[in-house]
Amino acid sequence: MNKFKYIPIIGCLFFSCLKPTNELPNFYYGYYPNELNSWIEYEVTEIVHGSLGSDTINYFLKEIKTNEFFDNEGEVAIRIERFWKFNQNESYVIKDVWQEKVTSTAVEKVEENNRFVKLIFPVKYGEYWDGNAFNSFPLCEYTYDSIHQPYSLNSFDFDSSLTVFQKDLYTAVDYQNAFEVYAKNIGLIYKQDIDLSINLYNISNINEGTELEMKIINYSL
Repeated sequence: MNKFKYIPIIGCLFFSCLKPTNELPNFYYGYYPNELNSWIEYEVTEIVHGSLGSDTINYFLKEIKTNEFFDNEGEVAIRIERFWKFNQNESYVIKDVWQEKVTSTAVEKVEENNRFVKLIFPVKYGEYWDGNAFNSFPLCEYTYDSIHQPYSLNSFDFDSSLTVFQKDLYTAVDYQNAFEVYAKNIGLIYKQDIDLSINLYNISNINEGTELEMKIINYSL
C-alpha cells in the first residue's frame, strides 16, 4: 500500500516539468539606454581643496552619444562627445571625448583613458563587482544599494531608479563617499564623488581633496 502514496506527487512533478514557459529573465538593460544622438545635460559643481584653501567651479555639461565604432577588442563601442559651458547664455564647446560599451553583462565606460565597470546585468539588489576590473587602480567594490525605486531631483520625478554605491570610507584621516543614480530609460541622472583628507574625523577640517556633484537638468533620447 505504501508504494501508491507517492504516485500523485510524482505525477505533479512530471507535469510541472512539461509545463511550457515563455518567460525570459529581465536583465533591466533599460537603466542604461545607448541610443545614438541621445544626450543628457548636467549641472556640475567641482571643488578642489588644498593647503591654500578651496576652489569651486560650476559649469554645465552635455554628453552626446555620437556614433558607433569597433574598439580594440573588435566589439561595438559608442563615442561620447562631452561639451561644457560656464553659464546658460554661452554656447557649448568641446571638453573631451569618452567612450562606452554596453554588453549583455555590463556597462563599461572609458573616462580619461581609464575603463570603469559602471553597471552589471542582470540588475540585482546587493550584487557587487570590481568597478576597477579593467584599469590600474586598486580594487573598488561597487554594489547595487537600491533598485527599482522612485527618485526625485530638481523638477524631475523618475518612476524607477537604481543607486550604485562606489566608495564608503570614513576614518580619522580620510573621508570617501561616491555613488551614482541611474533612471530607467534615461541613464545617469546624479553623481557624487567625495575624496578628502581630513583631521580627526572632522569632514569640515580638510587638508586636501576633491568633491564632484552632477545633476541632470535636461535630456533627449
